[in-house]
Amino acid sequence: MMSKVLVLLSTYNGEKFLKEQIDSILSQKHVDVYLLIRDDGSRDATRDIIKEYVAQNKNVEWLAGDNVGFVGSFTSLLESAENFEYQPDFYAFADQDDIWMPDKLYQACLSLKTKDDSKPNLFTSNSLLIDGIGNEIGVFHQVEPHYSKGNILIYCTEQGCSMAFNRKALEFFIQKPPKIAFHDRYMYMICSFFGSVSYCHRPLFYYRLHGHNTLGLGEVKETNKGIFSKACHLLKFLVSNQQESNHRIMAQEFYENYGEALSVEDSQIIKGYVDYCKGFLNRLKLLNHVYYHPCYHDFKLKTKINFLLNVLFLKY
Repeated sequence: MMSKVLVLLSTYNGEKFLKEQIDSILSQKHVDVYLLIRDDGSRDATRDIIKEYVAQNKNVEWLAGDNVGFVGSFTSLLESAENFEYQPDFYAFADQDDIWMPDKLYQACLSLKTKDDSKPNLFTSNSLLIDGIGNEIGVFHQVEPHYSKGNILIYCTEQGCSMAFNRKALEFFIQKPPKIAFHDRYMYMICSFFGSVSYCHRPLFYYRLHGHNTLGLGEVKETNKGIFSKACHLLKFLVSNQQESNHRIMAQEFYENYGEALSVEDSQIIKGYVDYCKGFLNRLKLLNHVYYHPCYHDFKLKTKINFLLNVLFLKY
């Protein structure tokens, strides 16, 4: 029997690439797919495109919303999915400008079905990077990452558009939804600390980089920066006296929402990261704790120097 998957797609002024993405979602093989779209106040032809698909496909529905940003939009989708008439086995996030390979959801379901469904479980995969006209640029992860509960707090984890998850993960999320944290990062933390996260190194979708998805471009640029460039950036950061990073703020919110449910060990891991800016000794502890080291096993001198600079200059 095929698994049922509810795909949650948030759109905003996405007319250029939206059709190609929706077609790839509806063409998923060996799964029963239902697509729920929330438009975040588009001003181009996005809503007209969505209405065409809704009229032609019984497994596509949409919600019209005001512009609240991508985090608020995905949170609204998750809340709508809780009591949605179509009750799936699993859920998946989708961006408006990617292209999914035909077995993306099938591979996710194969993995998620092996997990304990009483816990929040997440599946992610690698992706192939393409430009605005579909030319391949490379892969998102050239080396397979190995995350720990510590380093997921510090580094960009996986792309939200790679994520599929079970009902328990959705319930955890909407029980205490984020006000600050990115929806995908928040979901990743939930499943890492309370359930499981599985990763497939084979790319299962094409991740499009273009002039309008600045968050994705920033992730790739940060990954490819040289050590000298990063050191200059960190010096500017130090001079600016900026004492908070987005990652630490998001970890703090997660801890405030779920701290009481964490084990003593997990609570210490999060507090160790959240509090490292409070003194030099805290930073030294972070540097010496293997839990927080970068997610690649190839921890060479260049990576060590970068990690040292980031911690000492309060970049994370």
